[in-house]
Amino acid sequence: MSTVSTGPVVVDMSATTDAVWWAADYARLRGLPLRLVHNSPDLLSVVDPIGSVHPGVEVRQEFTTGPVVDVLVLESETAHLVVVGHRPRSAFAELVKAPTALAVSARASCPVVAVPAGVRSFSADHPVVVGVRDGDRVPNLLELAFAEAEALDTGVIVVRCAPRSDDIASDVIRDAISEVANGHPGVRVRTELIDGPPAKGLAWHAHFGSAVVVGSHGGLRSVGRTLLRHSTIPVLLVGSHVLVPRPAVPILDGN
Repeated sequence: MSTVSTGPVVVDMSATTDAVWWAADYARLRGLPLRLVHNSPDLLSVVDPIGSVHPGVEVRQEFTTGPVVDVLVLESETAHLVVVGHRPRSAFAELVKAPTALAVSARASCPVVAVPAGVRSFSADHPVVVGVRDGDRVPNLLELAFAEAEALDTGVIVVRCAPRSDDIASDVIRDAISEVANGHPGVRVRTELIDGPPAKGLAWHAHFGSAVVVGSHGGLRSVGRTLLRHSTIPVLLVGSHVLVPRPAVPILDGN
């Protein structure tokens, strides 16, 4: 989903085992190499099982000694996707230390996926959910979601976060969706309108998806942070440093 579409799927092996398996399955579906980033040889016990289950996936390893956030940000410069595990924490705990997914996505050059415990594979039986509204903090979020859905042979649910009374915002969003959808005619798309708190609405629609895509700035009251606390499916965070090939379109900026 970054401009380097053949880059590896990078996964933090200090994350949950579920996140590592999700990354391996995603790499298989996309035909991309899997890059395992670790700081201990003890974490490599999963390498052989991955090779047995997904023999077509090229598995690479990278031993690191630096802070995991800094390492993953550096890896993101050539990665297609960075994958981390995520376990919900209290709001107070997040005040002390930001979740790894948010810390990485704030600086990453590619999207960052936070995989909750219990999710070990990507389900193409369910669509990609993406939230949009009038704003342009993160360019081309719609294009990223549609391109991903097309590559994974699934559909898209576009959740429009705009007041029903705001006709201008609704028209801008509708036009942006139409433009991107026309570039991906094989992708099934459904549009839903939220006339309330974006995070609450997206969390509800996420129950019907394989992953939920939002812009990310990492603020204490951001949509991305709220989704990380409540979503039962992977949350794909697109920070402002992600490079995309198309002009900006109105997107959910996470505020």
